[in-house]
Amino acid sequence: MKRDQKRLHRRSTSISTKLSLVLLVAIVIVFSITGAMNYSYTKSLLVGNIEENLSTKSNALADQVDSMFAEKQAMARQIAANQEITDYLKTAHSRNEARTDPHYESVMQSLNKIVKTDDSIAMVWVASNQGNFLIGNDNLLQDESFDIKSRPWYEPALAEDDVYFTEPYMDQVFGKVILSVMTQIKDGDQTLGFVAMDLFLDDLPQLMQSYKLGKNGYSFLISSDGTILYHPDDKLILDQKLPDLSGDIGNIGKKMTVGEKGLELAKVNDQTEYIGYSPVPATGWSVGTSLPQKEALAGLNNYIKNIILFFGIGGLLLIVIVYLLSKYMLKSIPHMTKVIKQLATGNLTPRLRPRSQDELGQVATDINTMIDSFTETINQVNDSVEQLAASSQQLTAISDESAKFSNEVATSTQEIVRGTEQQMEGAEQTSSSMEEMASGVQKVAESATNVSEQTSTSAKEAVEGYNNIQRAIDQMERIKSSVGVVSREIKKLEEHSKAINEMVSGITNIAEQTQLLSLNASIEAARAGEHGKGFAVVATEVKQLSEESQEFSSRIAGIIREVQTVTMSASKLMNQGVLDVDKGSAILDTAGSAFKQMTNSFHSIADQVSEVSAATEEISAGTEEVTAAMSDISEVTKGSFEHTKGIASAAEKQLTFMDEISSSAKTLSEMAEELKTALTTFKTNK
Repeated sequence: MKRDQKRLHRRSTSISTKLSLVLLVAIVIVFSITGAMNYSYTKSLLVGNIEENLSTKSNALADQVDSMFAEKQAMARQIAANQEITDYLKTAHSRNEARTDPHYESVMQSLNKIVKTDDSIAMVWVASNQGNFLIGNDNLLQDESFDIKSRPWYEPALAEDDVYFTEPYMDQVFGKVILSVMTQIKDGDQTLGFVAMDLFLDDLPQLMQSYKLGKNGYSFLISSDGTILYHPDDKLILDQKLPDLSGDIGNIGKKMTVGEKGLELAKVNDQTEYIGYSPVPATGWSVGTSLPQKEALAGLNNYIKNIILFFGIGGLLLIVIVYLLSKYMLKSIPHMTKVIKQLATGNLTPRLRPRSQDELGQVATDINTMIDSFTETINQVNDSVEQLAASSQQLTAISDESAKFSNEVATSTQEIVRGTEQQMEGAEQTSSSMEEMASGVQKVAESATNVSEQTSTSAKEAVEGYNNIQRAIDQMERIKSSVGVVSREIKKLEEHSKAINEMVSGITNIAEQTQLLSLNASIEAARAGEHGKGFAVVATEVKQLSEESQEFSSRIAGIIREVQTVTMSASKLMNQGVLDVDKGSAILDTAGSAFKQMTNSFHSIADQVSEVSAATEEISAGTEEVTAAMSDISEVTKGSFEHTKGIASAAEKQLTFMDEISSSAKTLSEMAEELKTALTTFKTNK
């Protein structure tokens, strides 16, 4: 008994431990989320303050540097406005006149006064564009090798309408970094020269150092081309250009040289730094301020450590409190466990004793109610089991009788199914034969229709052929008539050719006689001497005409002979054509008679085929009706067969079902006995 109590006590303690562990997990999750959100919010505020501070510092430093050089810019403008210097550059035309010019002394006094006004001014000088010389305070005059146009500042200063700042450089004379501030002196559009101040940059490091941030923060300054003018690392000054450096700092340098303003987080020498940068408008330079991220967020890290410590202590206190409270509230659990173990063995007689009004007391009350309800249910089930056993025995007897009857119904139904199946097969065979016969009749009808159509077409073509032959016969008659006319005309042409030939012969004879006469006349004229010369000329002309007439007569005779030859050939051909036309007419007459008989035969065949086609169509229609009727009979038979099969199947299923009912009834009876035996394990007050 004591061992059980110790075991129960350990279980109650384990619940307290579990609650404490769950609470610990919840506290860790909640505190972690809260801490992360708090860290993120605090970090954003801190980073915002850092960025704002860096931006303010870089802008203020840029303004300070800008104001320092803006002052020198204003001084350069004032010097350029000195009329004595303007007059001096107008009158001093060469280096030889530099010190002898009447304005030289007053200009030199002005330059010496300006140098004394500010310790940062190393020298003030004036350069003549026309005279190609340079003078400075303390009577400085450059040597003869001075060439103003070869100076590196000449072109940029000439292109600048206002004040021009040179890039800082290490001066060999002073041994310091110097910057020249210069501006043009003009007479209208003509540049007379330049006035300039060489400035020491000694104050610049002190100014830059005054804007240091934190312990390890620093500031830096670059020129317009990126040359580092100030940096805590002296090795970089005037020796490196910030845009040429690799990594983030090089990219920042490129932005600074184009006059951008901003704040970025950059990797510098394996250290992450916040870098703010801002331009210096007066010189085109740019200043930057830097603060290591680790130093900037040092306060945040301390804050996080304190938060973690606070959350840890608070969480432990909560866990201890919850553990003690849970242990106090769970002290009634051992008794509840003891009663529940007795219930597990089937003993339903013990009851719990509620000792509080909290959830555990309510659980004890509910368990007692559950035990009472379960006891009542067990008693009711026991009574029902006895009734179930008796009912299952009756059900077994009834199911056996039903099974016998169902078996007889199934046997009768199987015989009906076999008869219906034979009837269905006969109907299907008859329907199939009728369909084949209908298909054959339909093909015959289609063939008869095709023959009728082809016969009608052939009859039409025969009529058309007969008509064409009749037209050909008519055309042959017209050709025969035309050939006869042409033949007669050719005969006339032959007769005319003969007449023309006779005329040509007569003309030829006349020409020969005329030629003889002209010859005699020529002889007589020769005898007559001088008196017969005129007559001799006429005789000569007559002779020539007779010769030409004889020549033309010969040509005409040749042409007439050719015409006669062609005419005789044409006459022969026309005679042969008349014979051929007669033969063609006889052949066409014979063909016309044949086509006429063919046409009559085609019409007769077409009429007979039409009658056959009509009869075949009627047979096809009747066959289709018979086929449809056989199909209906087949479908009805199939339906009867399916219904009969359904009845047989239902009968078999019913038989099987009755067997199952019988088996289930037996099983149910056995289960009722087993349940009755099992209920005896429960101990009740009944």
